[in-house]
Amino acid sequence: MFYIISLIVIAIDQLSKLWVRSSMVVGGSRPFLDPYVHFEYYQNSGAAFSSFQGYGKLFVVFAVFVTAVIIYYRTKGVLKGTWMELATGF
Repeated sequence: MFYIISLIVIAIDQLSKLWVRSSMVVGGSRPFLDPYVHFEYYQNSGAAFSSFQGYGKLFVVFAVFVTAVIIYYRTKGVLKGTWMELATGF
């Protein structure tokens, strides 16, 4: 279940980014479930809410490290159970 959830999350993430880049301009906005939700297109080279601008490569290293740790502990059998599958998949 971990790998299925991970693939679904990655696919949704990448497809939504592709859709935004191909159909919106930077700074543009699109209604979705109006008036409750709308999409806005801004570029950010840092983390959430533009924190740590310019440190994108550092976050790649951190993400690879965290992913490796999760896969390591999964193969050792430490991360078991439905809730752990869901949590580590996201």
